[in-house]
Amino acid sequence: MDYALEINHLTKRYKDFCVKDISLKIPKGTIMGLIGENGAGKSTIINTILNIAKKDEGDIKIFNKDVYQYESVVKEDIAVIFDECHFNPNMKPDKIGIMMSKIYKNWNQETYLKYLNQFHLSKDKKIKEFSKGMKMKLSFAVAFSHNPKLLILDEATSGLDPVVREEILDILKDYIVNDENAVLISSHITSDLDKVADYISFVHEGELLFTKTYEDIQDNYGILRCGKQMFEILNKEDVIAYKKEEFEYRVLIHNRQDFMKVHTDAIVEKADVEDLMLFYIRGGTCFMRGIIYKDYLIAFLPKNIISMLANIIVSIGIVIFFPNYYGLALTVALAIPVSGSALLQMTMEQDEQSNFDKMQLTFPMTKKQIVLSKYIGGLMTQSVFYLFSLVVTLYYYFTGVAEFIPALQLWILGIIVGLIFFGICYTGFYLLGNKKGSIMYMIFMVAAAIIYILSFFNFDVMSIVNVNHNILLMIGIILAVMTLIGSYILSVKIYTKRYS
Repeated sequence: MDYALEINHLTKRYKDFCVKDISLKIPKGTIMGLIGENGAGKSTIINTILNIAKKDEGDIKIFNKDVYQYESVVKEDIAVIFDECHFNPNMKPDKIGIMMSKIYKNWNQETYLKYLNQFHLSKDKKIKEFSKGMKMKLSFAVAFSHNPKLLILDEATSGLDPVVREEILDILKDYIVNDENAVLISSHITSDLDKVADYISFVHEGELLFTKTYEDIQDNYGILRCGKQMFEILNKEDVIAYKKEEFEYRVLIHNRQDFMKVHTDAIVEKADVEDLMLFYIRGGTCFMRGIIYKDYLIAFLPKNIISMLANIIVSIGIVIFFPNYYGLALTVALAIPVSGSALLQMTMEQDEQSNFDKMQLTFPMTKKQIVLSKYIGGLMTQSVFYLFSLVVTLYYYFTGVAEFIPALQLWILGIIVGLIFFGICYTGFYLLGNKKGSIMYMIFMVAAAIIYILSFFNFDVMSIVNVNHNILLMIGIILAVMTLIGSYILSVKIYTKRYS
């Protein structure tokens, strides 16, 4: 497929806002609607496309040319219409035509005069005498008159009356008929997008939540109206978001056709672009990050902070009293990685005490997402402990206790041990529950300590670290990844069976 516009991993940072990792593609011959509330990042994306704002990361191509490398060439094929007319208010349309003919190689004066006539704009009248709607029509006349291949509209139809907007939308539909041109239109008037858009991209708080075909939205998304009793028995995999109103629930679902086959008496309306935007922004969505955030709140309860600080103090004590390879191995390959799995034990304990599982099963999340949120939160905690163990590793290296490569190998070994321990413990907690899982966790920790102590008296650690273990480490990494994947799949099955 040929694309008019390709954005890959675009990031633009400001002091108090960031557009993060945006990727989207507009095929030739299509119209993409860019939606989102004020301040979501739509104009920032457009400004980076035009190099009005310099990107921090990512790349942007227009008709397969890098925008920043071939800026002047690319902009010959672009027309942009903002939410206001930016021509000098004392200029007249006829002079603007002369000016633009000296800027664009493909300027067509006949086309320009045709649009002036079509929009009933006097070519001899000063722009400051035009109404806002007339100024916007002038912007459209200019945009269409240099044969652009990509048209970018930033809230450009907001100042037009319904009749003129309808006329502009018809022009846009004719504009892409040749399958070579394309349109990116950012608009708050979602009803316009319902009439012309082939794709919808939704930006929220600087992130691209989705890009969907309009056909997908029309065919598969719906708004269910139901009472509390039906809402409570809904399969959460069907639910994207919901709104609780005074006498009913309004639920956004993504498989309308299949849902109606199962629930033949249900009232399900087609969803439009505005429905998707409002439900995603204001509906009762509960993304996995909400569960992760909850787990981190639990982790920073006073008693849990004390527990984590104790682990850190023990590790520092080992560093002080064992300034050798044995101390390094004990710290970075055992004590710190094993401690990284403590978050699950903390959250499981608190969740069981408050019976939180019963509540989170009512959230619009699948059981897979609930389990996955635990894994993501746990791995984020693990990564913090791995960074701490890296600091310890570098300390041993810079103080001359350990050589760099053996120390690094022990650190990688610690990551492998930590991930395997992590996967086993998580499955154990889901299988056994908090109390038995905590006992299992302690048994594993004691067993690991005993194994290490025995190795202290029976093996020469120097003979181990001096061997090239690259292949063994690779095998260990593969084993750790397989353990994590297997652990997650098994945990999902256990959790699903428990609450089915």
